[in-house]
Amino acid sequence: MAQLPQPKCLVFDLEVVPEQSNQPAKIFKIGALRPDTGEELELSTDKNLSATLERLDQMAEGASFLLGHNLLAHDLPLLRVAAPHLKLLTLPVIDTLRLSPLAFPQNPYHRLIKDYKLIRDSLNSPLADCRSTLTLFQDQHQAFTRLAENQPNELLCYQALTAPQIGTGLGNFFLAMSGQPPIALSKLHEMLPALLQETDPALKRDLKVCRTRLTKLIEQDLSLADLSWPIAYALAWLRVSGGNSVLAPWVRYQFPAVSRLISELRDAPCTDKSCQYCQSVHDPRLELKHYFNFDDYRYEADGKSAQYDIVLAGMQGKSVLAVLATGGGKSICYQLPALNRYHRNGSLTIIISPLQSLMKDQVDGLLASNVQCAAALNGLLTMPERADVLEKIQMGDIGILLVSPEQFRNKTFRKAIANRQIGAWIFDEAHCLSKWGNDFRPDYLYAARFIREFSADAPIAPIGCFTATAKQDVLDDIRKHFKEELDVTFTAFIGTPERTNVSVRPTHLPDSVV
Repeated sequence: MAQLPQPKCLVFDLEVVPEQSNQPAKIFKIGALRPDTGEELELSTDKNLSATLERLDQMAEGASFLLGHNLLAHDLPLLRVAAPHLKLLTLPVIDTLRLSPLAFPQNPYHRLIKDYKLIRDSLNSPLADCRSTLTLFQDQHQAFTRLAENQPNELLCYQALTAPQIGTGLGNFFLAMSGQPPIALSKLHEMLPALLQETDPALKRDLKVCRTRLTKLIEQDLSLADLSWPIAYALAWLRVSGGNSVLAPWVRYQFPAVSRLISELRDAPCTDKSCQYCQSVHDPRLELKHYFNFDDYRYEADGKSAQYDIVLAGMQGKSVLAVLATGGGKSICYQLPALNRYHRNGSLTIIISPLQSLMKDQVDGLLASNVQCAAALNGLLTMPERADVLEKIQMGDIGILLVSPEQFRNKTFRKAIANRQIGAWIFDEAHCLSKWGNDFRPDYLYAARFIREFSADAPIAPIGCFTATAKQDVLDDIRKHFKEELDVTFTAFIGTPERTNVSVRPTHLPDSVV
């Protein structure tokens, strides 16, 4: 690919001491470069912040726009406070952080980005960060060029939503990519359904989303200016959904409407019988056939299926307390909702299990069913194997993770799952939670405290407790624990721990046999 011309812009980055309880954030170093002239700058601001900022302002003369990584949410607000008179503050802005989810939706991060930050070659070098930002911008340019060749209508949608006016900055950037002015939003009425058609031939449905909610988005949401970027991000994710793509955490935090839109388009079933997406993805029997190739669930003597009811409750996002006999298909009752959630919104289901052998059996069983998104994290793994699992968690390759309760005290584990949306917390062998149980594990109780701290102010993901051996006092203990710790009330499915396929009958043996 031919080398791109150097953009006529100012790339800059601020190094900052974060805001403290009594002190505002403090700029202590500035880096900048002009790709078109080759001019570079890296200065400490200890002696004279005003003089350093004036130098930065002079360097911006003749630039068409500002370029930086997280400029809009970080650097520019600081500059406006420190020196609101700067001329550079009137220039258009291109923020490479904002463009990344559109340019690279297949994975949450470009090779130069970790979460929302640039990966650094050197510590506290804002000039090095500027060079990385320029490289990232050039890679984004190439990604959008490929998109213009392969999916021009997708690029036109991004242009209409994020750069509706021609002009320096994003306007001219997308004009150069698409080769035409921004289209009217009314044109998206036809383009969006076409872009969101189901592309997996194994899934017998017309769209990747609920048709009813998509119609509302087209007729109402498109006209709302504050939803333009969220709709663009949701479209980018939906175009690659069902694989290993996860929504970058900073998108969820800075644009909470993105998660809401995806949830409404994928997670909430409508009542329209003609909506093929909702009639398929929210049907427990069709999902059972799709993932495990079983035609139906097990039924009890009374004609009811506890398996079906539990799976449906899990798919609906309810917290579940279930007692099923050993061999009664307990695992599928939380595995299937986990796979369903992973497909719908990319969320991670964490299954807390007391035994490494049980974890291995579950992962092996899922792999045998061609489910590739399951992994276990325990003491059986070598250090390279553990690092591989942790990386896959962060990158979205894992949808079902089995862990021992002791992992919640591990910093690397906590850091890995911090980048993911949690779909549910499942406690297998939940009788280990109760002090009345023979297999009581104190770390099972700590898990609930961790969940509360991890969730912070966000809603707590559904909790599932599954066991085959729980007496009434144990069940009461489990209910009380989660009510007190997380304010969770369970939908209960209490079967009998007795195995109907196993019976014991005394038989008299002749003396000759004895």
